[in-house]
Amino acid sequence: MSNTNDYCDPAQDQEPELKFIAMLTVGLSAAGALFILALFLRHKTLRNFSFLLVAHVSLSDLIFCIGHFLDLDDDAYILDETTPFLCIAQGFLIQYGQLSSIMWTAMIAFSLYSTVVLNFREVHKKYPRFLLWCYGFPLILSIM
Repeated sequence: MSNTNDYCDPAQDQEPELKFIAMLTVGLSAAGALFILALFLRHKTLRNFSFLLVAHVSLSDLIFCIGHFLDLDDDAYILDETTPFLCIAQGFLIQYGQLSSIMWTAMIAFSLYSTVVLNFREVHKKYPRFLLWCYGFPLILSIM
C-alpha cells in the first residue's frame, strides 16, 4: 500500500515541472509588459493619456513579475539566519505589483466611465491623483 501522505500531495513528484511552467508564464508576462513599455517609449504617437494608463499597468505587472523571478530556496538569507531579506523583498514586490496593477485597472475603468457616461472630458487632469492612489496606496498596504 502507498503512503497516504504521498497520495494527498500529487505535486510532490511534479515540482520541477510546475516550477518550470510557472517561470515560463511569468517570463512571458514580463516579456509582454516590456514590449508594451518599449512601444510606449519608442513611438511618440502612442504617448497619450489612454496609453499612459496602459503603460502604468504594464509597469506594475513588471514589478509583479520581478517578484516572481525571485523564486527562492530555503537558504536565501542575506542578513542572517533570522532575517529572510530576499523572501521579504519577494513578498513585497509581488503584493505591491498586484495591488498597483489592480488600482491602475480601476483607474482605467474610472476614466472610461467619466468620459463615456459622465461626459467629463478632462480626466487627464486627475493624473496626479491617479499616481498617488495607484502607487502610494499599494505601497502603504504592502509595507503594513
